[in-house]
Amino acid sequence: MSRKFAKYALIVLCIGCGCHAPPSGTSLSAPPPQKHTQEPPTAASPAEPSKPGGGAGKASPPTTLRRYSPGRDNAVDPEVAWYSKLNNGLLKQFVPPTMLWKVPATVTVVVGGEKADTSSALPNATGSSPIKVARQMKVIVFCPDNPDEFIIAPEPGTQDVQYVPEDGTTTWNWSVTPRYTGKSKKVAIRAWVLEPGSQNAQHELPVYTAVVDVHVPSFGECVKRLFEGDPDYWLKYGLPGGAGFVFLSGSIAGIWKWLRRKKAGSAPEPVGP
Repeated sequence: MSRKFAKYALIVLCIGCGCHAPPSGTSLSAPPPQKHTQEPPTAASPAEPSKPGGGAGKASPPTTLRRYSPGRDNAVDPEVAWYSKLNNGLLKQFVPPTMLWKVPATVTVVVGGEKADTSSALPNATGSSPIKVARQMKVIVFCPDNPDEFIIAPEPGTQDVQYVPEDGTTTWNWSVTPRYTGKSKKVAIRAWVLEPGSQNAQHELPVYTAVVDVHVPSFGECVKRLFEGDPDYWLKYGLPGGAGFVFLSGSIAGIWKWLRRKKAGSAPEPVGP
């Protein structure tokens, strides 16, 4: 009985082991170790900058920063700094509004320093304007339309460059002689301020222009100039349609009036009854 029970228990044990056995053809040995090959490192691609919103996008162009250059761009030009510190004075000018043909006239410019009293300077001035003033100034007179319209020469004591005191005035005088007749002829005045120690014009100031009418001299002036021995008057006045025609007409009219007065003065007075 005991033998049967032992045999039966052995059979049951064998059946239980068979249920958990691996399938046929399958080895229960450990798998062979795998061979790991290390791949060479690859170059990492540059990271793309993200867009302002946070996501990755196209790279924005680089920002160029201008470096500080103390000796070149950022320094103020000494001439500009000097000119900006200049104070205003006053320029007064006298340009005769009417000139006579071939008769010299005087054009005058007076420049007063920044602390000068110019109320009594050049009382017959035809124009004035505030301008920048320096101790050394240059002033000229010229013809803006046609340089050949006038003969311009500085009068004695006048130079282009002159000293302008801080609390005084300086005067320029030019002899201006019209070479042609006509209306609305232009005479211009130009001034500069000069940097200390320089004889070259550094900063040009605004140009002041005056209009001049040039007339033929009167009959009496023409006769006076003729007796003074100026043959140019006769040559110019002999031109038909120009100043010569005006002079000849004036001469004939003057002679005719003189003859009429003489004839009227020599007529006998009527005798009463």
